Amino acid sequence: MEAKVKQKRSELEENVRRVEKLNEYIRTSEQALSDLRKQEEGFGEEVTDAKKRVAEINDELESIMIELGDAKVDKHEDSRRKKKAEIVDHFKRLFPGVYDRLVNMCQPIHKRYNVAITKVLGRNMEAIVVDTERTARSCIKYLKEQMLEAETFLPLDYIDAKPLKERLRNVQSPRNVKLLYDVLQYDPPAIKRAVLYATNNALVSETADDASKVAYELGDGRRYDAVALDGTYYQKNGFISGGST
Repeated sequence: MEAKVKQKRSELEENVRRVEKLNEYIRTSEQALSDLRKQEEGFGEEVTDAKKRVAEINDELESIMIELGDAKVDKHEDSRRKKKAEIVDHFKRLFPGVYDRLVNMCQPIHKRYNVAITKVLGRNMEAIVVDTERTARSCIKYLKEQMLEAETFLPLDYIDAKPLKERLRNVQSPRNVKLLYDVLQYDPPAIKRAVLYATNNALVSETADDASKVAYELGDGRRYDAVALDGTYYQKNGFISGGST
């Protein structure tokens, strides 16, 4: 019995040592687990920051791609404008009687009329003003021979330019209605017929409602082309186009 007690005491001491080791291992593991959880929180914040930064970089990249696309378009437009300017310069050297593009010889008396003028002049803005139909035909022939883009010409002796209707300068209601011709400055004076043709007695008013009244309800039983400052355009044939966009 004494031998058995001695053996059991020895086993007890051994088990106590094992329990102490296990308790130490538990404490160490808990500490390691705590450290890992702190690291996990840190990594979580880093991941969140990284995702946020990735989103910001993607936004920046998208913006850069848009700018790059715009730059390519601008470059293409610049190249196109240069070519168009070069064409006019060629015409001036080759054919006497070529003036310039209408847009280069006209400007509004105030920038508030920019949209309205652009809307009414339309494709005629880029048209090339020449003195005669013969000059225009010579220019067209040159374009065909050189396989260049088509151009629109305004020959001063050929276009049907209607004279100004003086009574339209005296419209009292709505207020501030003007002939589009009167809000344009142009030079040289010789291109007057081209300006008359492009503006075609169109009227410009402050608002779209005023433009509608001017176009269809002026009181003389006639219709007129009328455009608002925001670009809303009422044509006497009934067509309506809208907005500065």
